[in-house]
Amino acid sequence: MNKGTILYIGFFSLPDKDAAAHRVINNAKILRSLGYEVVFVDEQKEYPYEDLCSSERIIDGFTVYSLKRPEGAIAYLKKMVDICQVEPIINKYSNIKMVIAYNYPSIALNKLMHRYGKKIRICSDCSEWYSGKEYGFPLNIFAKFDSFYRMRIVNKKLDGIIAISSYLEKYYCDATVTVNIPPLVDIREVIWHQQKYEYERDKINLVYAGSPGRCKDLVKPIIEAVNNSSEPLQYVLRIVGITKEQYLEQNADDSANIGKNNIIFLGRVSHEESVKIVSSSDYLIFLRERNRVSMAGFSTKFVEAATCGTSVITTDTGDLKQYISGMNLGYVLENPQGLSSVLNLPFEILKKDSNDSDNIKDLFDFNKYTNRFEEWIERVINRA
Repeated sequence: MNKGTILYIGFFSLPDKDAAAHRVINNAKILRSLGYEVVFVDEQKEYPYEDLCSSERIIDGFTVYSLKRPEGAIAYLKKMVDICQVEPIINKYSNIKMVIAYNYPSIALNKLMHRYGKKIRICSDCSEWYSGKEYGFPLNIFAKFDSFYRMRIVNKKLDGIIAISSYLEKYYCDATVTVNIPPLVDIREVIWHQQKYEYERDKINLVYAGSPGRCKDLVKPIIEAVNNSSEPLQYVLRIVGITKEQYLEQNADDSANIGKNNIIFLGRVSHEESVKIVSSSDYLIFLRERNRVSMAGFSTKFVEAATCGTSVITTDTGDLKQYISGMNLGYVLENPQGLSSVLNLPFEILKKDSNDSDNIKDLFDFNKYTNRFEEWIERVINRA
């Protein structure tokens, strides 16, 4: 039974070019199981299409249209205020029940609400709360305003919020219909059933996988903690996402620390390869400062590690502590400096605590969140 169409739009690149793509596709699988047709409008860096309508294709059984990802300040500003690019798709489907906008620009989101809100439920999939510091001048000024206006004003007027963390759920629950949905996976996919690499069993194999940047992951303290541990040669640290050269661009004084054989830079790899490396390691490790950005978000890499059965060493941010401490999934640090005390634990303890955990591999499977999603969408659709 087709209950209608849900249009999912925003800053993601299907099928798997960013963490956002994995989030929205698994949310859409739930919506499809509930009887809705889900149509996507994403953004692509490489754009071989003539226009939005000609970009139509099928991904994972979903109809997908694409906009060209903006390049430069002018294109970025136009995206912030313009909804005419997505209107052809809104007008193409006669039975749209809901638009879910993923971290959508605030002014454009406000326009969507005022132009279509009387006949279509307008909701936000909210997975971050950035401050603008993530961008250089002058985009940081516009990004700061955009974040403030979206998070503190526009989102509270929408019909519903899909919050990625309890932090965001608590912030919005009194303003609109809110549901907490962490990043999800589909454990039926072959990516979660790959044969592992046979890494050295007489070593503690650590992996960092991500994209270090402003207000995000800290890589240098991980390297320092490994090299300054009482037995540095018992560790192998694999760094996925950046090359040695890229690391040295930001840390030119650190060449001696990364010249050792136990620090391995692997650069950018496919998502499939990244998951395989995480699955083959003893611990996924990532460090973040405790601030609004890290508390409002939820690490996709943690979800992937849990699905692989790989233990995690990380700082106390977001909702991670309740999972890691509550289910013995690794170590939670009060701050990045606490990593040294963990890496100075005896080898036998670290190996024992990294045991593969089969009982958690379906913890974030999308099927487990169907009832929660169904309750939310019924409240939104039936909202007075």
